[in-house]
Amino acid sequence: MADKDAPPIDTTRPPTGELAARRLVEALVRTDDRAERHYLEVKSDIDLTRTLGAAKVAKFILGAANRSVELANRAFGGYGVMVIGVAPGVAPGIPAIEIGEIEERVRPFVTASGPGWDVVRVPVSSDRDVLLVLVDPPVAGQDPFLCWRDFSPSEKSEQKYSLRNGGLYIRAEGSTRPATAEEIAALIQRGKTSHPSVDIEVTLVGTAVRPAVDPGFLGAHVTKVAAALLRKLPDEEPPVERPVHSLTELAAVSSLREALRSNVPLMNPLVGRAIPEDRAREDYVASVRAWEVKAQDAISNFLDALLARAAEPVIVRVANRADTFLEDVELSIHLEGDVEGLEPREAAISRSDWPPRPPRAWGPRPEPSPWATMPGPSMYVPSLPSAYTPPDFSWSNGGSINGTWSIGDLRPREEVEAFPDETFVVVVRDPGMATVRGTWTLTSRGHHRVYEGEMTLAIDEAPDVSEVIETHLDNLG
Repeated sequence: MADKDAPPIDTTRPPTGELAARRLVEALVRTDDRAERHYLEVKSDIDLTRTLGAAKVAKFILGAANRSVELANRAFGGYGVMVIGVAPGVAPGIPAIEIGEIEERVRPFVTASGPGWDVVRVPVSSDRDVLLVLVDPPVAGQDPFLCWRDFSPSEKSEQKYSLRNGGLYIRAEGSTRPATAEEIAALIQRGKTSHPSVDIEVTLVGTAVRPAVDPGFLGAHVTKVAAALLRKLPDEEPPVERPVHSLTELAAVSSLREALRSNVPLMNPLVGRAIPEDRAREDYVASVRAWEVKAQDAISNFLDALLARAAEPVIVRVANRADTFLEDVELSIHLEGDVEGLEPREAAISRSDWPPRPPRAWGPRPEPSPWATMPGPSMYVPSLPSAYTPPDFSWSNGGSINGTWSIGDLRPREEVEAFPDETFVVVVRDPGMATVRGTWTLTSRGHHRVYEGEMTLAIDEAPDVSEVIETHLDNLG
């Protein structure tokens, strides 16, 4: 029975690597036979050292390769996937076997000129593996793939795995069977359809940056400001018994003593009075400590904001090297590793960037002037619009960078920058990373396949912004 909390089977990309293959295996363990579709077959155990086991694999390879291009492209990027060594609730695997031995037993049925296929191994113990047989996506222009060898199992229960020399098999929903006349005609038509010539190149223009500023001296600045605020507190005085006076006299003496102790001159009554400090010592100390924590926590964001101002952003460039007109192009990229994208900034650094405003220093404060409350001319300054607003562009962080662009039409021999105004600064958090590596996928209307490739991005040290930081701290006073 399927687990209602089972992880979903990710069919958006093929499990061509060991990590993606392992995730698929984990998802299949928590489901049942209903997971089998035209793109997926699951077997708990196949003896690949016998001809029967090789025939089972060969039949799936032929069937998956004979699917229509449109149907295949709905899952796993067009690949057909056969998983061997998984059953509901368990993944026992099968005894380890050399890939060359599997190929040697399967090749007589499909021949070297037959469908392209490969095997991904997911180890489950020291001597057992789950195997994923991946069949290449069918494409326009391919003729039907025929079986090249007869095979009839000796066991009656295994007769459904019989193969016929010259037979044409097709993978349907949950089973691989002989093709119907209609399906054979469609496959013949597939062979007559020429696939447009496509040559796509996707590159990243610019470099990633590795932060060069040690946040330690910013932390020291915060500690210094907090200590200065705490030094404003007067020494606590022991209580002294004094003669009892009237309340008016006591208030006047208390105000005078507080003003003298704080070294604040008495205010001219015509200008404004001094308002005595009314905060409790413990509240003041707590507010300073809370500000210190908040300012320390905001240092990393402040340094990122400086990087976003100082570093050169990365541009995604797409080139159509062929004579084919590509319509409604959508590009997705994935940059691997501990990297992060920052939105470029152009505005100068301001007081609001960092640190947060500290508490008012201890002591009396002047009474607000009545003129300060009178309305005056508006000082509103509109904020700069965000650079990231178009609906056809998005990118996100999450331990790596993922971006998607709807480019529109791409003319033959045309090279474009994918939204040149929508760039991003690539920051490398991993000190040991030498190069940022990534992958890209591209789709186009009318092309029933996914184009993909790899790309790299060099890493430079980030610009030195120490002088900018020092100037900013000096301006804070």
